[in-house]
Amino acid sequence: VDVEPYGKEHATKGGSYDTGAEFVDKVFEAKAPTPLPYDTVNMVGDTKKMSSSLGNLVTPGQALEIMPPEILRFFILRSLPKRVVYFDPGLGLYNLVDEYAKLEAAVDGGLHPEFEQAYRVAAATGEQKVISSVPFNHLVSVYQTAQGDVAVVKTVLERGGYHDQVAQEWPVIERELAFVARWLTTYAPDSVKFEVQAELPHVALSDEQRQFVTTLAETIATESDLNGQGMHDAIYAASLSANLKPAQAFTTLYQLILGQDKGPKAGFFLSSLDRPWLLERLQSAAASF
Repeated sequence: VDVEPYGKEHATKGGSYDTGAEFVDKVFEAKAPTPLPYDTVNMVGDTKKMSSSLGNLVTPGQALEIMPPEILRFFILRSLPKRVVYFDPGLGLYNLVDEYAKLEAAVDGGLHPEFEQAYRVAAATGEQKVISSVPFNHLVSVYQTAQGDVAVVKTVLERGGYHDQVAQEWPVIERELAFVARWLTTYAPDSVKFEVQAELPHVALSDEQRQFVTTLAETIATESDLNGQGMHDAIYAASLSANLKPAQAFTTLYQLILGQDKGPKAGFFLSSLDRPWLLERLQSAAASF
């Protein structure tokens, strides 16, 4: 054994490593392994290490249900061993997955970014990509928009400007969707969850809101090729023409489509929806209540 990793409690002066090193030297007349003490892995916001008795525990097996092993290895390897590592299985997963994807793209492009070595060790077991170039938060949004139907996810991504990614990376995207699905049912916070309502929610619209919805529906009907940015611009233009604050316009759309006050980025979200369905929903809302 050349290197021995162990918890920091064993690294105290006179502790188990020091005792073991004496035995190796005096009894076996050998050289003790190079010590590699490491600190604990804590849940984010928790001052105590993960413990089954305390109930603040995410096991490696549970972590591997929401991310590939390469990313879990990267999470550990990017930190110095002597530092406490804070694990966030909720929104922190957004940043972790996207950080890995950006790092992978940089290394593949011949660059030498920070944490390159951690990435190379974490990904050393295979040549296959484990994360697509579609942002994780967008996959989360599209998966829910498609109500978990993988075939619909593919269509929505293509319609939303990710045609090249679907053509080149679909097997990777499809594998990643399984992690998205499990994350949504286990650790995802309510702030990122939504469900497209099959029936038009009852929303009492003001005159300004009704005018906004009517104008937006007219724009969508005449400009069928609106992408995410185009839809975003159309929402702003419709809100201005109706003397409605943009924040109120976004809230109106979320209420009419999701039945809640908040949701994903409105422009890209609306552009990912089936266009005839979206048009019918807006027109129905403008004519109702």
